[in-house]
Amino acid sequence: MTDEMTAYCGLNCNTCPAYIARRTDDEELRKKTAAKWSTSDFPVTPEDINCDGCKTLEGSKYRWCESCEVLKCAEERGVQTCALCEDYKCEKLQKLLQMIGEEAQQRLDSIRSSL
Repeated sequence: MTDEMTAYCGLNCNTCPAYIARRTDDEELRKKTAAKWSTSDFPVTPEDINCDGCKTLEGSKYRWCESCEVLKCAEERGVQTCALCEDYKCEKLQKLLQMIGEEAQQRLDSIRSSL
């Protein structure tokens, strides 16, 4: 495994704008990312762009993590990533991966294939 910080869903936190903005306190990145990620169904403000990773126990999580079914499921099952789950590629994960992209799917597949 590499030094990247992998979220349950396969996102690489080290390259995530919300994680980077939190680490660097970059207001311009927060504004730019909020504008890019915001939709009428899921409005995002610059204040939402602060994340220490979904696995953090004491830090900040991205606003929508509070309702993330994948995060809740992975925590309940005690898996490091969804790739290590016996129900890998479940409906919850597939729904999220459709929104976050192919790179996360590829990362999880890579983790799974290295078992």
